[in-house]
Amino acid sequence: MACGCPVITGDHPALLEVGGNACVSVDPTSIDELAQAILEIADERQRRTLAAQGRERAQLFSWERMAASMLKGIRT
Repeated sequence: MACGCPVITGDHPALLEVGGNACVSVDPTSIDELAQAILEIADERQRRTLAAQGRERAQLFSWERMAASMLKGIRT
């Protein structure tokens, strides 16, 4: 996402939390869902939208932010 690539991910809760609405989520055991997701991001407009949303979403995750969050938890 940080590189501006559209992302297809499995529908695991942790991946859904990280990806939010910036990725296409599929059942990783479903060939049909994966094929549909690939066709979805083949559309140029959708690909650009996902790329922009992904770059924005990726900014929420950084080492600095993670460290600050951990430090806050330790101090509390």
